Amino acid sequence: MTAIYQDLILAHAKEPRHFGPFAAATVRRTGTSPLCGDEIELALALAPDGALTGAFTSKGCALCRASASLMMAHVIGVPSAAAQALAGSFRAGFAAAPLPPAPRPDLEALYELKPFATRRRCVLLPWETLAETLEDLR
Repeated sequence: MTAIYQDLILAHAKEPRHFGPFAAATVRRTGTSPLCGDEIELALALAPDGALTGAFTSKGCALCRASASLMMAHVIGVPSAAAQALAGSFRAGFAAAPLPPAPRPDLEALYELKPFATRRRCVLLPWETLAETLEDLR
């Protein structure tokens, strides 16, 4: 993994974006990984203009928290359909072989983790939880 990607992941793990309680949520969803103990809760709502607002909390590893932080940085402030499309694109790309370019340049840092089988679930858990949460929001 390149140093620039390591730095980006560490920055998001140490100071996650959109992290903490979100009292205005209209939908909450918890995702868990029994294999490693990671847990993430997404709390989302739609603003009057149709854009997503929200936050997440997590327990578990730094990679899961960094993945959730990067994800939230891209989906807060956009319509739910755009967030759903990004989640689908990220998950499909992460599963593809060979690995295509990431849907956003900074998400390439997460794609760098695909070769590490034990870490794939850590990266994907927030994105899967987002897709489920957005379905609940509809």
